[in-house]
Parts: sequence; C-alpha cells; structure tokens
Amino acid sequence: MRILLDENMPHSILDFLREEGHVADSVNTLRLKGMQNGRLYREIAQEYDLFFTRDAGFVKAIRSMNIKSRCVTLRMLLPQLPKDRFLPLFKKYFKPTDWKQFQDGDDWPQNFTPS
Repeated sequence: MRILLDENMPHSILDFLREEGHVADSVNTLRLKGMQNGRLYREIAQEYDLFFTRDAGFVKAIRSMNIKSRCVTLRMLLPQLPKDRFLPLFKKYFKPTDWKQFQDGDDWPQNFTPS
C-alpha cells in the first residue's frame, strides 16, 4: 500500500510503515510543507492509497470535492503523544484495520476511545 502522511502527522510512523512493506512518504519528506490542501490532494495524494491527516477542515473539504480517486483521506483520532507512547498505539490500531471499509473523510481508528 502507498501511504502519505500530512505535515501534522508524527514522522515516527514512516519507519514502521516501511518495515511493514508499505511505500510511505510524508508531506515533510517530500518538501511540500505549506502546500495548499486542495492542490496537495489533487496533485500529490492521488498517487497514494491512504492519506492520514489530523486536519478536520481538510477532511471536510475532501468530502465536498467529490473527486474519484484511489486515495482515501482519513482523519487520525489518535492523540499527539511522545514517540515512545504514540508508535505502539498506532501499531495496535493499524495492523488489524481493514482498509477497504473506509471512504474519504472517515475518522480512523473507528473504535478508538481515549483513555
């Protein structure tokens, strides 16, 4: 799977995703930080299967664009935590997820409840 992380996502996820066999990039590593969201989605994200962001406004805009794409943009619900706490939490929810059930603008993970 090809996965893109928005600039507001923890960089620590990249190594894990790559170790799992995914092609993973971030807006930061692609040096696209600050690119307008609509342009980012139309020009860059289309090359990916999943795009993770924390930006609720971006997710809402994607829904209204109604662009047919293989890329599914998901709003991450996991809280911002230090790397040593965030990465295990991300792995816990990422591995069992059935990605086929998601559509643009969905929240992920669906069964997350803050403790």
